[in-house]
Amino acid sequence: MGNLTKLKQTTTVRAYQEQFEVLANKTQNLPETFFISCFISGLKDEIQPGVLMFKPTSITQAIGLAKLQETSIEAISKKTRLGSKSEGIPPFSLN
Repeated sequence: MGNLTKLKQTTTVRAYQEQFEVLANKTQNLPETFFISCFISGLKDEIQPGVLMFKPTSITQAIGLAKLQETSIEAISKKTRLGSKSEGIPPFSLN
């Protein structure tokens, strides 16, 4: 149980989920609210608020929301990077 509460996401939500499930399967007789809380508290800081906002009532729901939040953050980041590259290109001139 101690390792479960100390687990932190360092890569993808999927990899974190797999580590979390391995540790969670070694525990017994704990309420689902405990697992939800542990899972969310171990997520990266930029993913946590988007998951908490929906107040998941199951670990499956929390995992799904975390994956959606990660995808959303990646899309915004990718769009921002692409936008910043195009800003460095000088405008085309007909002169």
